[in-house]
Amino acid sequence: MSSEKFSKNIAKLFDRIMENDNEIDSIQAVYQLAEIKEKEEAKKALLLGLSNPDSEIRISILDALYSPHFLEEDIIPTVSELLKSDDFDVRSKAVELIGSIKSKKSVGHLVEMLDDDEPKIRHKAMSALAHVGEKSASKSIEKYIDSDDWRDRKYAIDAIGMLANPSSKNVMLEALLDPTPQVREQAALSIGFYWDEDIENALIELLMDEVPQVQAAAIYTLGEFKSKGAVPYLLDFLFEDDEELVLLSIESLGKIKDKSTITDLIEFLDHPSPEIRGAARDSLNMFDVRKIIVPFIESCRHDPKYVYLQSRLEGFSDEKMKDVLKQDIILPEWVEVMMQEMALGSKEDK
Repeated sequence: MSSEKFSKNIAKLFDRIMENDNEIDSIQAVYQLAEIKEKEEAKKALLLGLSNPDSEIRISILDALYSPHFLEEDIIPTVSELLKSDDFDVRSKAVELIGSIKSKKSVGHLVEMLDDDEPKIRHKAMSALAHVGEKSASKSIEKYIDSDDWRDRKYAIDAIGMLANPSSKNVMLEALLDPTPQVREQAALSIGFYWDEDIENALIELLMDEVPQVQAAAIYTLGEFKSKGAVPYLLDFLFEDDEELVLLSIESLGKIKDKSTITDLIEFLDHPSPEIRGAARDSLNMFDVRKIIVPFIESCRHDPKYVYLQSRLEGFSDEKMKDVLKQDIILPEWVEVMMQEMALGSKEDK
């Protein structure tokens, strides 16, 4: 391969890539070439370098082409030739690179790779098609929904979910009933792109799944899409033994922001688990502060410390209460109000 068409610096690097017995030095030349300021000329040199039969050098060039300067659809024709390579790693890298370009010109090449003998290549092709975002590609991926290999089904559902082709809604619903938990879990995480009442109801039913990971995925998606219908079920999950499910339920309730759940969330502010306490705080922070004041004060009225303080203040005169409030202790205003209310209540009771 002649380097005469290139400028002096690029020609030297190109020769090191193509006419070099030292593979490491050739790979170093690849990355040096990728840093050249003359980006168009460097790109041409890198693409020509893909004709080198050395797989490691080809992989290095494909890696270098990931640069935003080179990641354009004009590299697709040359890179797509490597999809026929006998080397697994070369094919794999080429699929990833073509998918990263987000061009409709790459769709046909990626669809062809769905028939690759290697499962991992097929799965990368599915992910790449989802990344490109061509909705029509979901039909080509759907053929793997009935695959005997659950991994095919999982990656297919992930890609079909991201593509959000309305015609694939029923495929997603059926995947929620897949016999393999990993597929059901992926379907629960991906189905939100098709969100409607049917999807919401199906996810609520999935909360009864026997596998915690599947339940967790359903809880997460119901929270992400602010499902009011899921609130009663999520409140039930707050009493599960599985801390992860409790944590996710608290987080989802915070996202849904149903004010009827504020009192329930307050109860977890003193939970033994620091993660759950933190999640409860974060979820309560999602609400307007004006909405949480009354429930918070009401919950404090049942706190053993409050009840004890109230019993000690029974019979206090107004003067004694004033003395208490005049102490050097700086109390939050709402605590002072509560103490005054307690004293007033005790006085009225007499």
